[in-house]
Amino acid sequence: MGISSMRTIFLLILLVGVSLVLGGCQTAESTFKEALLAIETPIENCPNISGTYEFIGTPLPGMSSTFYFSHDPLAFDLLLWPDKLPENRQQLKEVEIQQADTIRASFQGYIGRETLIVPDHLEDHIGCSKDKVIHVRLRNAYGEAISGKDILKSTFQKNTDGSLSINLEITSHLRTLFFFWTTQNIMGAKFAPIRR
Repeated sequence: MGISSMRTIFLLILLVGVSLVLGGCQTAESTFKEALLAIETPIENCPNISGTYEFIGTPLPGMSSTFYFSHDPLAFDLLLWPDKLPENRQQLKEVEIQQADTIRASFQGYIGRETLIVPDHLEDHIGCSKDKVIHVRLRNAYGEAISGKDILKSTFQKNTDGSLSINLEITSHLRTLFFFWTTQNIMGAKFAPIRR
């Protein structure tokens, strides 16, 4: 193989790498904007999902029974995907949801109560489309020699039996030094109501 052939191959690889990196920036932004389009009205006009629910849900049809590359069951706090999980979460049995201009989730266990609020960042967006509450977030994604962005779209729907379905869609735009790729994971569970 001659020098000119090697130079051509190198330039092609370089061109592909540059286009993937530049395309990745646009893709993460466009994915986030597309997710925001799902929000049609502000949270004040949304159906109310307030109630008390079991902490562990049952998978929605066609969904995995475990959470995101782990052996953890589909727990309410994981599907909320907060920046910080409740402490002593193995002891949690139920969660009380209060909806106003935010969603306040109070987790009750044997020891005490801990509250998480979403959205938990100013740049997060929450609202609704028809009978569903939608929460959209953009987060930095990190890993060993990996960086990028995660776009998280949570959909909450109160069912006629009083249960609450949560669907979490995670679109990750990741890159290493030379490569860019996109992954998508969807998890969902139905949480039974607790009536007193």
